[in-house]
Amino acid sequence: MHTKGMCLVVASFVALGLLSGGPAQGGTTWREPQEVSSKFGRDIQLSESGQVAAWIRTNRTAQEPTGPVRTAFYRSAKKGWTDSAQMPGTAETRSIQLSADGQRLMVVNEEGVRLATRTDTNTWSAPTTVVADKNVIYARMSADARVVVMVTREVTDGSWSPPVYIPPSTTYTLLAATRDTNGAWSAPVTIAPVWTNAYFVGAHPGLALSASGRMVVWLGNDKTLQSSALGEDGTWSPPQSIKSYTGFGELFGIRLSNDGSRLVWFRDRAVGAFTTTWSDGSWSPVDNVTVDDVTDIALSPDGTVAAWANEKGKVKVADISNGQFSGGKAVGKGGALLPDVLLSNSALAWAQQDGGALRASVRKGGSWKAATLVGKKAINPALSADGRTLVWASVGDKHISSVKR
Repeated sequence: MHTKGMCLVVASFVALGLLSGGPAQGGTTWREPQEVSSKFGRDIQLSESGQVAAWIRTNRTAQEPTGPVRTAFYRSAKKGWTDSAQMPGTAETRSIQLSADGQRLMVVNEEGVRLATRTDTNTWSAPTTVVADKNVIYARMSADARVVVMVTREVTDGSWSPPVYIPPSTTYTLLAATRDTNGAWSAPVTIAPVWTNAYFVGAHPGLALSASGRMVVWLGNDKTLQSSALGEDGTWSPPQSIKSYTGFGELFGIRLSNDGSRLVWFRDRAVGAFTTTWSDGSWSPVDNVTVDDVTDIALSPDGTVAAWANEKGKVKVADISNGQFSGGKAVGKGGALLPDVLLSNSALAWAQQDGGALRASVRKGGSWKAATLVGKKAINPALSADGRTLVWASVGDKHISSVKR
């Protein structure tokens, strides 16, 4: 194609909003809030640039929302967001995830895992099937929407064969599917069993998939933290053990860097948060991120910063120094009710899970600024990967709002 023709095509895509690089933004000051939608919802998702937003429409504030998907598109500081629109074919959706470019949206519902494509500024196709399995309860997608991992739950009824009673049982299994260059999805392949008490609701799912789609980490059925890597040949490696656990207490906050080379997590009913790095096909010895009693943890996309909330209601942030996380700098108060902590390479935000003050800190010149209040009665906040957009639902006016910088 001639250069002139290419420029015309790119200009057309920008006019339609299909290239979601977004208006130029920056600085350390958050602007005044703008309404995204008067339609309340949960499981809010943002594209990397913060120009595309999606959520599950529901009036419920519980951690397990179901409902149709609504979306909105950010035009400019002056024009704000488009009117939100309901995506076709998304009734009773359990969870969603946007691709980094805001072009595709994964939907998990009673039909299994499905994928929709954005065709115009805020117009989407009806989702098409990736994996048809009503037993899927949770799924994660790579940033480029080419890899999906999912957990299925199968329940076997109890039976009575006198004098023996066989109680009912529940089996959780981790599977994966990949999309080829022609857009066709592979049949799902089984990676490994999953711990039956693993948590797949809300802010602390029992598995993590790297944005690259090359690394997945989960809690195995023997209560061992495990991983599998996707090879260049398209096959997943056998599960590799990271750390084994016994006794009470589940693993929470399993987070991976974008490339899958750094992992952090913490354990319920135990002190501290932990980290390890992947290199040359193996994980390094487990090290501490902090010895605080952690209630949530986040990891920056580049894997060089960790942030967490502790039992004293403080939110701390630490950078990598000489291969280890520094002690941690307090940047604000998180409150007593287990705040959700969000982190990009340049911004940090948190709000209490039941709805409370939404605070944010911005990184400037290598240091983190004191936190500022950006929203009230906020629940289910989302931070764009570029750190320049925050979106949240309000339990006060039941609207969805945003701030940008």
